[in-house]
Parts: sequence; structure tokens; C-alpha cells
Amino acid sequence: MKNEMKSITNFASMYSYNSGELDRVVEYVYKPKLHGTNVSILMDKDGKFECRSKNRVLSINNDHMEFCQMMEKHRESLLEELKHKDQQTITLFGEWAGPGVQRSDAVSKMDKKRLFIFSMESNGMFYGDKILYNQYGDDIYELPILDRRKINFYHRADVQAEVDLINKIVDTYEVEDPYIKGMFKLEGSGEGIVGAPIFMEDRNEWFSHAFKAKTEAHRVKKTNLPAAVREPLPQEAFEFAETYATLPRLKQCITELSIETPSMKDTANVLQWMHTDIVKESVEDLKQMNVGYKTISKAINPRIVEMWKNVVQGKVN
Repeated sequence: MKNEMKSITNFASMYSYNSGELDRVVEYVYKPKLHGTNVSILMDKDGKFECRSKNRVLSINNDHMEFCQMMEKHRESLLEELKHKDQQTITLFGEWAGPGVQRSDAVSKMDKKRLFIFSMESNGMFYGDKILYNQYGDDIYELPILDRRKINFYHRADVQAEVDLINKIVDTYEVEDPYIKGMFKLEGSGEGIVGAPIFMEDRNEWFSHAFKAKTEAHRVKKTNLPAAVREPLPQEAFEFAETYATLPRLKQCITELSIETPSMKDTANVLQWMHTDIVKESVEDLKQMNVGYKTISKAINPRIVEMWKNVVQGKVN
């Protein structure tokens, strides 16, 4: 089904999948994660209006926990979102939560089910930032932004610092959900938080970078912490990178490539030269390792790029 809601993974899986990205800093908004069921609403400029569960189109006669029935009351008002944003198509993604949807957490104690929007696809582009133009009575809410953060995917120390912050935030949800308590005056725990990329030009890219961090009661896999940095590579790969991806080798590369004015435009050529030279110089070490060079290169690439950026910025001579 087109516009099907994709799954959001935990932080460790998200980081492991994306950790090989070069020179990538992703901007996020952190939002509460409510214990409900995933739903979406697709609209277009011709008046199309579809309510959906995670994997099917709904109707009044083929509904999902009364979601379509409730949203039909707001059809015309929601279609106004298209006019305000001057868009061809919009899909709103959210959590349908309340009594009967799930059995735990403060949100399940609400007097009725409500829709909580957390992201939007507009003309093929994905947004996690401010979404709704209007307020829709007491039926539809946009989840609040708890914090705005940047994650530097090629710098592990920065990632670990962010993980520590995420775990502190999630800890507060073990006892109570501050959003539900503040909005609806209801006591009870929460599920955790979601990290939503502020903007991506592709839905698959957005969902691959989004992440969730849950309280202990909601983790389907037993782990010590809500978020963790799963090492995507064995330690020997990082040790190999430190040994062979060195500044002297990079300086030799600059000389061999006759680069007079370092520029990030030369990054691809620098990477190619460095990898070729490292493979040539490390034949014996590679034979003794249980990791192929293709895997090791994932640890080498970020190291080379960071060194090269420092050269371009004049931080090293």
C-alpha cells in the first residue's frame, strides 16, 4: 500500500544502520511516544480523504478502533490543511490512543480515544517539525517538541553523549508521562520518546533515521537501557583504522594527488587514494584478521573524512 506506515526502530538499530554515513549530521525533534496504534490520514487537492491503519485503508464499515469514524467528523477541516500549506498531497502520521487501544500507561486512562500527530509527508517530502496549521477541538493533537537535537553520525563520542541524554529523558517516563499529566491531568507512566528527523526528502530515509527509546516496561527485547550505541563493527576494525588511516598518510595523499588548495570537493579522490594505499600496505595484517576490508572500510571512511575536513578548514598543517 502506498504511504504505508513503516516501523520505527530502536536507537541501537537505527545507529547501526546509519553509522557508515560520511559527514552526516541529522537534526531531530524529540517527542513523547504514546502507547497506542499507528494510523495515518492521506489527503489530496482533489478532495481525496483516506483514513488508514498501519497496513490498510479504512472505512466506516471496515474501521480500526473507531478511528475512521472519528476522523470523518473532521474531513472538511483537515482538507483545509492542504489549502493553508498550498500542497498537492499530505499524509499525516500519528498515534491513535486512549481507552481500549492499549491497556497500560496514563494515555489509556483518557475519557476517549484521540489522534496524536507526530510526522507529515507533503508532496513526497517528510517532516517531523511543526505540522498542523489548525487545532481540531478535543480530538486531534500534535505531539509537543521536547527538545531539538543534532546527531553527528560519524563521531561516536557525540553519539554516546546523545544516548546518555536520551536515557535520562526516558527515565522520567518510568513513573509518569509528563505530557499526558500536563495536558489531561492523568497519573501513570509513559512509553518513552521518539526521535523524529526535522526534514528528509525521502520517506524511506526519514523512517530509517527515526528512532524510539522506550521505558523498561515497554521494551520487547530485554536491555539495560532505553537507548544504546550498538557497535556496528568489531573493535579490531577501529584499531585497524587508527593504525592505517593516519595524518602522515593523508599528507602523502595530498602530495601524490597534487592538491594545492584542499577542498571538500576532493573528498572522493582522497578516499579512493587512501583506501588503495592502505590495502597495499596492510596485506599481512588483513590476512590475520577475521574481518574483510569492506567491513573495515566502514571504520576507516569517517576517520579519513574527519581528518580531511580538518585539513580543508586549516586546523592541521
